[in-house]
Amino acid sequence: QDFFAGGPLRLGAAVAGVQAQRHIGRSLMAANGPHWCEDPLVDRNNSIYHLTRALIRIRRSCSALRTDTELPAELVSGDRNEVAYWKYHETYVPGQGPHAMLVVLKFQAVPDKGSSLYALPEGLDFDEGQALVDLLNPARMAMVVSKDNVKRLLLPAEMPEAHAAIFAPNGDLVADEPGFWMVCSDGAGSLPPLQDMAAVCETGAGRLILTWGGFSFALLVMLVVFISNWRSSIYLSVVKEATQPSGPARPGPRKEAQHVLTAAIEHTIPDRGVKVSAGGLGKVLDQMLKEHPKGTLSLVHPKFGDVDYGDLEKYKELQVVVDGKPQTVVVYTLSSELSGVQRNWYLLDHEFFEERSKRQPYPSPMTTLRTLRYFSLWNQAVAHLIQDLQPDVYHCMDYHAALAPLYIPKECRVPVILVLHNADYMGIVETDFINNRFWQTVPALRRLGVVFNLKKSAIRKYMTFEGRFNMLKAGVAYIKEVQAGHGVCAVSANYGVELKRERALFNGLPCIMALDNATDPAEDQGNTGIDTLKKQRFQAKEALQAHCGLDQNPEAKILIFIGRWVKQKGVDHIAMITPSLLRSHPEVQIVLAGPPDDACGLYAEELLAPLGPRFPGRLFVCTEFFALPAELRRGAHLCFAPSCSEPFGYVDVEFGLLGVPSVGCAIGGLGKMPGVYFRQQNADSSRMLLDAFLCSVDYALDMPDADYWEMAHAATKATFPFDTWRENLTEAYSQAITHFKPGKAEELTLWHTSPAAEKIRNEISHRTKSRFRAMSSARMVAQQMQVLDIKDDAEFLTQTVTEKRVHEIMRETMAQDLQRGKSKVKDAETLQRNICLAEQRLTERSDVTQWLMKPLARTQYLRIHAVIALSYIISPDGDTMLKAIGESEDSSVSLTDDVWHQIFYLGVAFGSLLWLGLSRAVPPNLLMASSQLATVLFSVLVPSLSHSFFANSVVVSSFLALNGMLSASRLLFIIWNFNEDFHGGFQVACKRIGILESLRTAAGMLAVVLSYGGMEYLYRQIVLMVSLSTLILLFKAPHCYCAYSLPSTGYLEGLLEHKSFWLLLASEMLNSLASYASQTYYDWWSLNGWSSSDVVHFSIVIMLLSLCMLPVVFGTLTRMSVWGPWAMRDFSCMLPPGALLRALALYDIGYLHHRSHLFAAALIASYCIDVVRGACIFASMMTILGNKWYALKGCYLVIFLTAVCSSLSPYIGHSIAMNIVGASVFGRVTLDKPVGSATGSLGEAILWAVGPLAAASYLLQLVTLRFFNSDILTFKGHGNMLPDGSRTGTSASTHRVPVSKLTQIRRMASEAYEGAGGGVADLKLKTSEQGPDLDLIECGSQRSSNAADERRSEAAASSKAVSRVGSMGCSDHVSEIEQQILFNILDRVGSSLPDDMRSRSSVAGASASGMTGQRDPGMVLLRAASELSHSISEVSGESDSSDEDSVADVAASAGAAAAAEVSNGEGGGSDEA
Repeated sequence: QDFFAGGPLRLGAAVAGVQAQRHIGRSLMAANGPHWCEDPLVDRNNSIYHLTRALIRIRRSCSALRTDTELPAELVSGDRNEVAYWKYHETYVPGQGPHAMLVVLKFQAVPDKGSSLYALPEGLDFDEGQALVDLLNPARMAMVVSKDNVKRLLLPAEMPEAHAAIFAPNGDLVADEPGFWMVCSDGAGSLPPLQDMAAVCETGAGRLILTWGGFSFALLVMLVVFISNWRSSIYLSVVKEATQPSGPARPGPRKEAQHVLTAAIEHTIPDRGVKVSAGGLGKVLDQMLKEHPKGTLSLVHPKFGDVDYGDLEKYKELQVVVDGKPQTVVVYTLSSELSGVQRNWYLLDHEFFEERSKRQPYPSPMTTLRTLRYFSLWNQAVAHLIQDLQPDVYHCMDYHAALAPLYIPKECRVPVILVLHNADYMGIVETDFINNRFWQTVPALRRLGVVFNLKKSAIRKYMTFEGRFNMLKAGVAYIKEVQAGHGVCAVSANYGVELKRERALFNGLPCIMALDNATDPAEDQGNTGIDTLKKQRFQAKEALQAHCGLDQNPEAKILIFIGRWVKQKGVDHIAMITPSLLRSHPEVQIVLAGPPDDACGLYAEELLAPLGPRFPGRLFVCTEFFALPAELRRGAHLCFAPSCSEPFGYVDVEFGLLGVPSVGCAIGGLGKMPGVYFRQQNADSSRMLLDAFLCSVDYALDMPDADYWEMAHAATKATFPFDTWRENLTEAYSQAITHFKPGKAEELTLWHTSPAAEKIRNEISHRTKSRFRAMSSARMVAQQMQVLDIKDDAEFLTQTVTEKRVHEIMRETMAQDLQRGKSKVKDAETLQRNICLAEQRLTERSDVTQWLMKPLARTQYLRIHAVIALSYIISPDGDTMLKAIGESEDSSVSLTDDVWHQIFYLGVAFGSLLWLGLSRAVPPNLLMASSQLATVLFSVLVPSLSHSFFANSVVVSSFLALNGMLSASRLLFIIWNFNEDFHGGFQVACKRIGILESLRTAAGMLAVVLSYGGMEYLYRQIVLMVSLSTLILLFKAPHCYCAYSLPSTGYLEGLLEHKSFWLLLASEMLNSLASYASQTYYDWWSLNGWSSSDVVHFSIVIMLLSLCMLPVVFGTLTRMSVWGPWAMRDFSCMLPPGALLRALALYDIGYLHHRSHLFAAALIASYCIDVVRGACIFASMMTILGNKWYALKGCYLVIFLTAVCSSLSPYIGHSIAMNIVGASVFGRVTLDKPVGSATGSLGEAILWAVGPLAAASYLLQLVTLRFFNSDILTFKGHGNMLPDGSRTGTSASTHRVPVSKLTQIRRMASEAYEGAGGGVADLKLKTSEQGPDLDLIECGSQRSSNAADERRSEAAASSKAVSRVGSMGCSDHVSEIEQQILFNILDRVGSSLPDDMRSRSSVAGASASGMTGQRDPGMVLLRAASELSHSISEVSGESDSSDEDSVADVAASAGAAAAAEVSNGEGGGSDEA
């Protein structure tokens, strides 16, 4: 019976009492033999095969055969080699079928053909002549006969070859169609329909279409993603018309503000000729003074010491407390009226303000005590004036005076609008983390409260954001509190949209209102025709070239940038592409002017410094304030605008109104004027930004003239009306007034008068002495020292590297890169990062910590990253850990695997909440060290205890739950692995997570392999060594790992705005609900006939694939992600869950295909797909959330919810399967479908338990495609499309440029560069590597005497050689005597020039004769070589062949003579000479 019920050895299937035993019913596996349909030993045409089928159905239908009552049958006559016995009911009930049945068995090789006669036992009453039919052979019939009144049963002759017969009364039997036998009538109805077993086998032996189809689909998806994203592109937006700002959309009356007060550090007083401006904010103030809505406009400004304000009227004196000290601010006033606007100025006089100058109006850096006191004094003084003047609206500009509303009492509060002129500057202290540690307020926060005269609760609530001190947050939080978020404005509509989307500070605001700046239109209102524009351009170009010292070239195209040299303006990108532009476009001239104001500006200055001599007459660089008249600006062909962030952008408007289109980045307010723009497809990739900028400039330069001049003409028609600006400003005032509700406000100010020293000490102390809390003398002295620090003006924040120091370091680093032979220097961002790391390393005192801060194997990763990565790799994983425990622990514990699964994942859920809660107060290095200590305990020490320790179910349950809690700590290692370089960029996250996940998967498979092999001890020793090593090193982690903790924010803050995050979370939750049923594939392998050794081999294959495949996949994704999020999006959203593919494979395999290699490969592939998909989704979630704080909260939320779903998955899957197919996912005993039952097979149960959930999960992934790009903060659109897919720009079109086009541009530049003799940077490179290579002079002078073009080529080579001589002289490795030799060479070559050329090259001889005593002879030599090289170039183009020969000959002889001098020892005998 078992043979046909599911396999030769299906133990427990026949006996219900055994099957009901819990420890067998769910865990006992079927034997590994093949199904009988596939067993080569079974002949399905053999009569035994058919007889056995008959016996199964006969026994099941006849209740008499299943009774325990049996009697031996007495043979009267016949064959003695047969055995017979009666089976009967002791108490017979009519309708139960046959009362008694006779079973006859023959024990002969060939059955006897004679008849037999058996006596009837007592109690069996058969009538004489009663016929009993042989159920196995209905043609044979026995007869009851009587002789001497004794009834006997006569059996017919010719026993069949089956050697068996079963006789029963004919009236109780029916035929079992289509079989050849009969069954008992009472049980025939309960028999399942008789199937043609040959047909069953043929039907089951399919070709595994679902398996092939599922994994072909998954493979196709991966191939399509890779192929479609392999040829990356840059999308340019070509804007042909200017975009005019729109007015307010809300119709109806508005509440007007009759009195508005604004406060700004920059200021303008037209009546006194006062102008203090550092950028766009000053222009807006000028605009407000002229165009503000009618009413009273009060302006509060600081009074600078170097500005003459004339006679002023004293208004009053203000008494404020700054850093515990009283300060007096004198307020002066003056007034004027213009166009219905009463303008009242209030000028604040204090030593803090007078020490500022109009060239540097803003104090910096934010970390100095002087700067903090400045802003404290400024904001308190503004608050006093608001309280005195009681305006209708306080117009706050940026962060500088955003704290003022906090000092105003509740009864004096006023509505506020916060206008963001540049939200890149928020008044942030970047160096120190201002957050609670160990549930105590950090000293820096207490000290800030004293400086700003605000309570600690106010600092924590209004002035800390993401763990940093942030002044702008005060204004945003105040507006959220009293105006429901209405009143925040941006100076352009697109800039407001970007801030709302990208900056978490503005989350929760209903909107950021557009307040586009206004400008005067062009003088001719754009009525000038194209012909007139061309004439103006021609005249202005000539004047501009003369003004900047450029070559007078009417055909030249001048590219211009005028503005501050800062990172925000992208000036470093301009400097980096300048050489390529000048090489690839001979017609291009470049004008770059402005003061370097940050490290990127200094970097650009260093890059551009050596390019002037290399491109004489084509490059003008001025690193000071540079005033260029408007008429000269008309001469430019294009205006550079590659800003990384731009609130509005005045420069593109100013140049556009003069007929000069822009080329650059469409970001913020840029892109409104006609021009060619790129968008930041990956804002974290310097390569993408640089290449896209180069591509857009190249495209703009190659535009047809007709298209270009139409664009230039359209730019002159741009209008940014003051009426629109005034209407929008009035609407902003109305919104603030309408929604203003003062609410219940507590007093936030600390002191209104000068506090005593005791009050200051209490405020900065984290604890005070009381009767219940004693304080040591040392602690009391420490508090007194803190008070003295305030008195002595001691700095309490970490100080940043000064700009001067950064400049020196950058200059030195770039020079060292060239000397070390590097082909190109690092970009500005990398240099700044290295400087910060170097400064941090210098502040560390421990040698171990300094060692951890060094790069790992000359890569961009630090050694501390490797330590954290090792901790992550060995951290326990749920699936592999349960398998390892299941193989290694004592099986006598009466806990089933579904209970293990539930307990473990409930532990994970609780652990995620625990680790997240601890992250709010405990530094990350201690959390990670605690995790490693727990790993030693629960992964090494506890499992090493005796098996008797695990005999108790409570112990095992506790052990599993604690391991689950420990497993939840793995997220800490991922998040803090990005501590130094987590910018929200999928580039970094994708690659690193892929590598870590591959190593972690391999480590998990290694644990499973060793568990199957009984070598758990070896794995525990590995874990012990790694855990202890990382534990010790984590205690010595750098300061940034010891000072941080999760900022105190709402648990959902920063998460609610991201639709794709929630869709992916829902997808993962559905996938987790199917996790138990889909992760029992190790049992599936066994049911398919694979042995334990085979499973070990499969685990090894998974381990090797993880190590080899995942880094390749994620490395490829990283490469493609440089150009945008499409590859990452497609991979995360289109790759199907491996659980769905596994369920299809198990259903498809059915009960056949014993030891199917395809099935085994399918399970391996599905596991790898799950790993890849999980890592992609995890990296995508981190990227969507944007920074490590939101990633920590969001990903722990993911772990918690998915763990809860995983713990429920055994019972969810069981319920679904039982309700649909009547089979359980727990019954992993056989793959067969039960015989004679309406229930389904294990494959059907798994398919229904997993399939719908996994399919729904996949559907949500596909829906995420719609929102993914808009949630990636580093993706800011492409072409003329914004991240959400909406189009922008007036008459704008998108042009796709393959990245391969950039290779062509660079090749052209390289060819032009080689033909021109190379660049100065490369000359320095060669010099520093090899010393002065004088052989180049001789090589450069070799020539051909046959063709004129070859002569010109050799003359160009001579020019190149002379240029190299000049660069050699600049090398620090060249001695004075070697420089003298080089001067002599230049002098000899110069003397060989034609007479009309000698005067131009006479500088060489003059310099050579007078070089002694020169402060920098190398630079003199460089200038001489540049002049001489230019002269040789002219000779090669103008003189005849004899002149060319003369030049080449002299150059050759000069080189030979110099070589002879060196060989004779005249070079000083140095190796370099």
